[in-house]
Amino acid sequence: MNTILTTTLVLGLQLFAQDGIKQPAQVTSTERADFAPGGVIRLTTSSSNLFVEAWDRPEVEITTTKSGRRAYCLDDVRVVTDRRSATELAITTALPPRSLFGRLFGRTCGVTIEQHVNAPRDSGLVIHHGAGYVMVSGIRGEIEATSRSGDIVLMLPDPGPYSIDAKSKFGSVDSDFAGKTGRKHLVGEQFAGANPPSARRIYLRIGLGGISIKEVPSTPEAPVAAGAQ
Repeated sequence: MNTILTTTLVLGLQLFAQDGIKQPAQVTSTERADFAPGGVIRLTTSSSNLFVEAWDRPEVEITTTKSGRRAYCLDDVRVVTDRRSATELAITTALPPRSLFGRLFGRTCGVTIEQHVNAPRDSGLVIHHGAGYVMVSGIRGEIEATSRSGDIVLMLPDPGPYSIDAKSKFGSVDSDFAGKTGRKHLVGEQFAGANPPSARRIYLRIGLGGISIKEVPSTPEAPVAAGAQ
């Protein structure tokens, strides 16, 4: 039976420092779920910074740090993990809604989120992001990432082959991989890298912001010790 383990660490609770300055509330939680390599992970986030990093364990780990001016607001941030099948895992993170009553009476939460996800190296990713920074490092599967604003950075682990389709409406696209770059309506940019049909698909879209696609350098071999055969 697959299980999800959740742990929570409270880092701060609207305390006053010695200088009288109110400190923001901050809570960090970690969830883990068994997940075999080769599956698809769907990440849906609103406004946050999202970091996805590959590792060699057959599980997914989600660490979420929530910060805000008021501690009660942090409880309204929901991270929902849904195992849709043995090869598909959905993770949804949502900020509390901004009500008219709250805005009128100064009860806005101002919550910010930073989320770190460790996933099996051969996973595929589908990311739907609101605003903020998205970084993916070391994932070997196909990647689809869309964001309203911010920046998308991909650190791809080897030369591929990849079939890359990246576009920014208002921003630039930079790639270490061979392909064609073109301007879009003077304020945007797009990049396409044509590869064989077997190439892994990389599909990236952002409204306002930049896209950067980097090739991770291979790990150098350790030097041979003197006198070794």
